[in-house]
Amino acid sequence: MRVEVESISAKSLVEAILFASPEPVLPKRLADYLKMEEARVHELVQELNEEYNRAGRVFYIRFIGQGYQFYVRSDFGPSIREFFRVEGRRLSKSALDVLAIVAIKQPVTKRVIDTIRRASSDSIIHNLLELGLIRIAGKAPGTNAYLYATTTKFLTLFGLKDLSELPTKEELEHIVEYSGDLFQKNNAEKQGTG
Repeated sequence: MRVEVESISAKSLVEAILFASPEPVLPKRLADYLKMEEARVHELVQELNEEYNRAGRVFYIRFIGQGYQFYVRSDFGPSIREFFRVEGRRLSKSALDVLAIVAIKQPVTKRVIDTIRRASSDSIIHNLLELGLIRIAGKAPGTNAYLYATTTKFLTLFGLKDLSELPTKEELEHIVEYSGDLFQKNNAEKQGTG
């Protein structure tokens, strides 16, 4: 049963929906549900973040993967990782190469990926599909070859709002090397959001 917006503030509903969602929530979806403009949703999220900051809360709402999601402040990351002893998965250099090619050239076929890498990418593509970082985006015209593209999970893990923020292949490699282990960090942050 849907609680009427009139009986609960729109800000509280935005907060409750985002808190309950395991994935980023599109502002348009919130706006449609709450029968308001998207700009108002952005204002409500900003107000919530200001309240959390003033109160010294350990969490905030972040715009990532084209939607909003709760995150734990990064200064709590080391403690959360230690508490949960998260054993994150690390992407191999080959997997990063394939992911970078897909991200930059999407939609792209396996043949193009293999040509650029000068090596077979079968198992890497399969693993990236299983991890949810890439998806099948259709078939190349006139062939049975699958086209691959990145996913919302890819955007979320790399901290991108949308595809226009994609870094170059070299920047992608630097991001992962600098973070030490992107998967471990993000998994620990997510576990800390409860």
